[in-house]
Amino acid sequence: FDMFVMDALFPIFSGVQLSLIKQKDELSGDALLRQIADDNVSSIFFVPSHLYMLAMFEKFHDCSSLKVLMTGGESLSIS
Repeated sequence: FDMFVMDALFPIFSGVQLSLIKQKDELSGDALLRQIADDNVSSIFFVPSHLYMLAMFEKFHDCSSLKVLMTGGESLSIS
């Protein structure tokens, strides 16, 4: 529950729009990148393994709306 407050409720109370992806699409790079573009997402949090997977998609580098990219929750490899 504590992480939900920080990840979902705090931004809403701060006046930003929260974009949620369907659970069936959360591991689909294409679906996630499409939603980032469609919803004009500016800030996002990924665990490093998910970030690495998305970085392999050419479309990820075209996500011009992304201004803040946060990562954590597992060790991050430099390679």
